[in-house]
Amino acid sequence: MTAIQIRDVPEATRQVLIRAAAARDESLQVYLSEVLEQEARRVQNRELVSSYAANRRAGTRTDPVEMIREGREQRQQHIADAIQPRRK
Repeated sequence: MTAIQIRDVPEATRQVLIRAAAARDESLQVYLSEVLEQEARRVQNRELVSSYAANRRAGTRTDPVEMIREGREQRQQHIADAIQPRRK
């Protein structure tokens, strides 16, 4: 995993986030990691919809079932890569 550092966060914002994490009985790190993952999924969904819309405008027929299958295969490969021991 990668570390992300965010500078110059207003103290009021930090306090709100700490309270939100505490309300879910999570650390701030876990809470913010989940927030970032949710946003990444939203971005991926928007990209998928945009890609599909662009293909429709271009007259390209894209099978939604095939797009979902490809997305699942990519996700499975990503998971397999993540849990596979790294070789040097």
